[in-house]
Amino acid sequence: MVILHILIAIFAFGFLIFFHELFHYLAARAVGVKPKEFAIGFGRSLIAYQRKKFYFLPKKGEEKYNLDEISYHIKLLPLGGYVLFERPVKNEKGELEVKGDYQKIHPLKRIFIAVAGPIGNFLLAFVLMFTLFSPYISLNPAGKVIYVKEHSIADKAGIEVKDRITSFNDKPVKSISNISKYVTSQDKLCIQWKNQDGSQKKCVENNGKKIGVTFSMSLWQGIAFTADGFENLIKQYTTAFFKVFLHLDIMNFNGPIGTVDAIQQSVPVWENFLGILVLINIALGAANLLLPLSVTDGGKIIIDIICLLRRKRSINTTYLDIVSFGLMACLFILTFFLDMHRIIERFL
Repeated sequence: MVILHILIAIFAFGFLIFFHELFHYLAARAVGVKPKEFAIGFGRSLIAYQRKKFYFLPKKGEEKYNLDEISYHIKLLPLGGYVLFERPVKNEKGELEVKGDYQKIHPLKRIFIAVAGPIGNFLLAFVLMFTLFSPYISLNPAGKVIYVKEHSIADKAGIEVKDRITSFNDKPVKSISNISKYVTSQDKLCIQWKNQDGSQKKCVENNGKKIGVTFSMSLWQGIAFTADGFENLIKQYTTAFFKVFLHLDIMNFNGPIGTVDAIQQSVPVWENFLGILVLINIALGAANLLLPLSVTDGGKIIIDIICLLRRKRSINTTYLDIVSFGLMACLFILTFFLDMHRIIERFL
């Protein structure tokens, strides 16, 4: 069972990154850029597809498909994916020549492509978060009880989940907002509700000023509630991100291994699993925007803003990319050892 959970976690993490890359791909196609390669996973290609033909285990440098056109790949390591916009190809003289339109397009279009990936993660996080709250949403929510607190006034009165409270002191229950303030202001409550046995009524002392029930939400209230929660998570993650990097709080770094481990631990409980996926989606989107490296979306956006200010179509970032890749590699190694240390500590 643990192995199954780990496999689910690996593919779930891979899907989140794949979703990020999918939005880059769709944005590029929308502005007229033709990617050279779209891949699920990393490492050796297991299957490549182009123009209704499949190529199995193609070797690098001996590809049978056209490198100037887009090809779709399933690769060995299912930890994400990528979109390749430019490809170095040998010309007739045997010299390497970069093929692709990415650096030729307007910087604003490149910014649009860069922003699309994080937006994809944020949209997916919002949908997953809304799914978490969906059991509390009803098309006819007025007065519908979805939770009763133990030993509360409602519990003692005999109100149960799925009952529908119709009025408090003959004041009709039309929405959560129109009744909550009224209930807390009353010393005595005459509650009327409907259940399987018909209409019920009971008068009680409102000593705690709270009835002890949770009502279902309308569709719009569910969307608004999700938006508030999503905004709070973005603020919390951004604050934590700057705290970690500005204070070099490396013990709070978390890499792919730790992320997969967190997912696999949450798999058995559906709500926890979705909650972890929401957090990781937000982390992927925000980290890509906040890290100012030339190989991240945030770094690319900064470079393209500089292009706009200097009125240039593009800037050569070859050396900057090498440094950025080096820093990313160091960060990956650091998080790998920290993740492994946490996992080993848990079993000791």
